[in-house]
Amino acid sequence: MRQSSASSTNLPPPDFHHPQQSPYESHADSYAAKRMRKLTQRGAVDHTTHADSYAAKRMRKLTQRRAVDYTSTIVRYLQVRMWQRDSRDRTILQPTPAAAVDAHEQAVSSMVWSHNENWMVTGDDGGAIKYWQNNMNNVKANKSAHKESVRDLSFCRTDLKFCSCSDDTTVKVWDFAKCQEETSLTGHGWDVKSVDWHPTKSLLVSGVHGHKNTVLCVKWNDNGNWVLTASKDQIIKLYDIRAMKELESFRGHRKDFTGRDNDFS
Repeated sequence: MRQSSASSTNLPPPDFHHPQQSPYESHADSYAAKRMRKLTQRGAVDHTTHADSYAAKRMRKLTQRRAVDYTSTIVRYLQVRMWQRDSRDRTILQPTPAAAVDAHEQAVSSMVWSHNENWMVTGDDGGAIKYWQNNMNNVKANKSAHKESVRDLSFCRTDLKFCSCSDDTTVKVWDFAKCQEETSLTGHGWDVKSVDWHPTKSLLVSGVHGHKNTVLCVKWNDNGNWVLTASKDQIIKLYDIRAMKELESFRGHRKDFTGRDNDFS
C-alpha cells in the first residue's frame, strides 16, 4: 500500500484563500444571473457595456420617460442621509446650506428676483407671499395674499411694485415697501397662470383670447413691443402690441407648454 508524501498531506484545501460564500450572497448571485439571462434573451443587455461597468447589472431598457422628477437633489440627500455610516457613504459634492431653506408651509409655486437682485419674492400653494433678502433671510410675509395658489410674480422696472396672479382668478398689484395690496384685477373668469410687467410702462399682460385653451405663460420682449404667449393648446404665439395683432404662431410641441424665455429685442 502506497503512503502519501508529506508534501501532499500539508497542502491547504483548494478554497483556502477563498472563504466560503454565505447563502445570502449565493442567493443574490443566482438571482442576478437569472435576471441577466432573461435580459440577454430579450436583447436588452449590451455585453460590452456589462463587461466595462458594474452598474450594467442593473441596466434597463431605454424608454422615453413619461414623468418629470419634482423632488430636488437636496430632498433626496436629506432622505438618505440617515443611512450613511460615515464619509464612505457620502456623496462627493455636498449640498450647500443656502440650497436648503424652510421657506413655506406649503409647496412653493412661484418666485421672482428683483431687478437689483437684492430681493426675492416667493409664493406658495396656500396663497402666501414672502420676501427674502439675497442671504435667504425672511423679512416679511403675507399669508393671506391670495385665496388659492400663487402662480406667477413679476416686478416693475423700479422694483417699487410687483404683481401676482393666482388660481383665485385675480391679478393683484402690491406696494413692495409696505407689502400691501394696491389693487385687484378681476377680469379673468378662470385660473390666472402667468403675469408679466411691461419693461418700461405700467402695463401688465396676463393672457390673450387667441388661444384655444388655458394660457400658461406670457412674456414681454425687452423693448415692450411684442408679447410671447404659450398655451395648453401646444402653440406659442407672438403678438405685436402696437398693432394689436398676431404676428406668428409656432407649432411643434406635442404636450402642454410650461416654460418660456426670449432672446430678441
